[in-house]
Formats: sequence, C-alpha cells, structure tokens
Amino acid sequence: MAAKAFQTSGPITDFDKTVYIERNEDKEVLNYIRGGKHVTILGARQTGKTSLLYNIERQLGEGYIPIYIDLSAGDSIKDEREWYQQFLCERILAQVSDRFTSDVGKQKLVPAESKIGFFNFINQVALGVKPSDRIVMMLDEFGTVPEFLNDNFFGAIRTVTVERTIDRKGFEKWIFVLAGSTEPGELISLQSKNSPFNITQRIYMSDFDKEGTRQVVENLKAHGIQLEKGEELINRIHEQTGGHPFLVQVICDRLKNSDTISIDSVNQAINGLTVPQRIYDELNKDKEASQLVIRILGGGKEFFDRSKIKAKLTLLGVIKRGKDGNCIIHNPIYEKALIARLREVLQDIAAPSEGWMEAIRKRLRQLF
Repeated sequence: MAAKAFQTSGPITDFDKTVYIERNEDKEVLNYIRGGKHVTILGARQTGKTSLLYNIERQLGEGYIPIYIDLSAGDSIKDEREWYQQFLCERILAQVSDRFTSDVGKQKLVPAESKIGFFNFINQVALGVKPSDRIVMMLDEFGTVPEFLNDNFFGAIRTVTVERTIDRKGFEKWIFVLAGSTEPGELISLQSKNSPFNITQRIYMSDFDKEGTRQVVENLKAHGIQLEKGEELINRIHEQTGGHPFLVQVICDRLKNSDTISIDSVNQAINGLTVPQRIYDELNKDKEASQLVIRILGGGKEFFDRSKIKAKLTLLGVIKRGKDGNCIIHNPIYEKALIARLREVLQDIAAPSEGWMEAIRKRLRQLF
C-alpha cells in the first residue's frame, strides 16, 4: 500500500500538516511572539524555516493577525516605490483587510511609496484593527531584499521595532519575524543603528532529533508498510542524514511504494543522495570557505563558532556543531559526497597541513 507522499519540495502547508514534525524552535518562536518579542530565524535551505512559519501561523490563535510575505518574490524590483506600494503594502492589505473594524479605516489606507510613507501605512493598519489585536509580520527569505533597499527597508523595520512615540501607538502592535539563510551581517552591519537584527531574538534551526526522525519514518508504517528491524532502520536513516529534515523526507519518499522495507532498501534509498549544487557553487567561489571544509574533512579540529566563514558554511548547510564543540560536516551523506568530489580534484589541491593526504585516505576507507 502506498503511503502518503512525503514533503520533498516546498513548505508543509495547512493541508498536509500531519507530516510536520515540531522541534524546540516552534515553541521558542511562539513564546517570543506571545511575549511581544521580535525574532530572527536562521537556517540553511531545506531545514524547515518556511514550514515553521506556517505552523506558527496555525497556532497563534485569537488576538493575533499573521501576515506572511515571501520576500524572494520581489527580488527583481528596481524601484523603491514599486517595492513599498505594489509589492509590500498590497500583500499586507490582502491578508489583513478582513480584520478591519470598519470599511472607513480600510478606505483611508493608501499604500506607501517610500520608507516614510511605510511608517504611516503600518501605523494606520494597526489602528484599523481591534485594539487588542497584535499583528505578526513574517518576512521570509530576508536575504533576497534588493541590495539597493537593504539599508532603507531594514532601517524601516528597526524604526518600527524601537519607536513608541505618542503619535505612533499603532507601532506597538507589530511583531516582526524575519527568516532567512543569509547571515544578517552580510546585508547590514549588526552595529548599524539601522539594523533590526541586533534587537531581535535569534533562533537557529536544528535538525530532527532521533524521535523526530522516528515520527517521519513511522509514517510509512502507519500506511501499511512493514519495517523489518524497525529500530535498526530508524537508526540507519538518522545516522546517515544526521536528522536533516529534507534528507529524511527524501529517503522515506523513495521507500513509500514498498510493501516491506529492509536495511538494504534503506541503503538503496540513500545511494545517490548528494550535496546540493548550490553548495558546490558557493565553495568554488569562496576559497577560504573551501579550505576550511577541506581541513574538517581531513580530520582537523576547528572550534565551532559564529565567525564569518563558519556562519556562512552553517547557513549553507555544510557544517554544524559536533558533540565536542568542534565543526563537523552536516551529515555522513554530505561528507561522502564532498570527499567524492574532492577525490576528483585531489591533484589540483595543495595539502594544507602535513599528513592531510593520509587523513583523507583514512576517512575515505571509513566511509566507503
């Protein structure tokens, strides 16, 4: 019997929420919002940021007005007026208009044409809804804001989040949730007075723990598929993916039409999984980042922190923090793929340290 399709593309929406696996981040974000705090959610692509935002929207409940905007839809805009009026304000109105307490308030609203107009617009939106309502503005893919608008737009958000003047009472109703795969410091200096990122609560997306992986795998079982040595299967999938949400879903999707699943079936489903091309592209462009990956692959100890290169590799999905506090490759699937690619170009890479070549060979023997 075929199981329900697993999520291998796009976010998990309200129509398929049964396959959504909650993590600690869900509770953290929800608690911050209910406490009136602004939040920045950071994580690599395909780790569930957008799905988390949809889940938050489902759980907010009465008294909250969620607004979701995918900023990547406006990444080609070249004009400030178009950004605020035709892109941002129209999307806000489309999602909040049914919550206005009167048609008069709605009719008075004029989409902003600039940063200054945006202040007045969102203030009027807030004053047009019930006094007890809070507006939760979820801005996804913040790294795709057109570069010429970075200081302008993020400066506007910063102003709204800190200003509580008498004539702007509506500002205090707004809570901003920013989500993306870009280190904020690449867009705007965190020390800048225009940056909203240094006054938000920062949350990093995590992988599934073993229980989360189990929930996804057992969705197969729930649809009539027999799992031979079920615990061993779950351990194998979790070990090889490191709990990476997308990889766990992909493996289960490859298994969904089986009647019985064995360890061999799982190994076949894992076979061929690799690193996304975008990661190779970024490593090819960034010599310093690629050299750090090579050192880690060769067994080098690199303390995990949020310094520029390590933050970039983390948000690319290449590395994460190991149990000993050092950097490790995100999961064995990625590690094998990166080493396989490394073998192809091994002759063109200078060994960064004595004994590096032997360390690579030893690691290859362990993995293949």
